Amino acid sequence: RLDSLIKLQKNTPTQDSVNHPTESWSDIAEVWANVRWMKGMERFQAGRDTSKETKIFTIRYRDDLTQLDRVVHDSKNYDIVGFAEVEREHWLEVTAELVE
Repeated sequence: RLDSLIKLQKNTPTQDSVNHPTESWSDIAEVWANVRWMKGMERFQAGRDTSKETKIFTIRYRDDLTQLDRVVHDSKNYDIVGFAEVEREHWLEVTAELVE
C-alpha cells in the first residue's frame, strides 16, 4: 500500500556569500511510499537509538540513494540510516531517523 507521498533529497554543498561551506538540499524525486514506525524493540534489536523517531519507508526499488541523502515526510526531515532490498530489486525499505 503505497499511500504516502514523500520527497527524496540529496545534499548539495554550496558556499555562502563569504565562501563558507553551507548545506543545501535538492530534490531527487517525489515517490509514493508505505510508511511505518519502527517499533521500540525493533530499534533496540537493530542497535538504533530508541529515543529517536524512526520510520521505515517502503518504496519501489531504486539504486540512486545513499546514507548521505534524506527523506521528507509530513514536512519533517529524516536522515537515512539504512536500506534493505525486498523481493530482489522490486522494493526498497529505507530506514530513517527524524532530524531534530
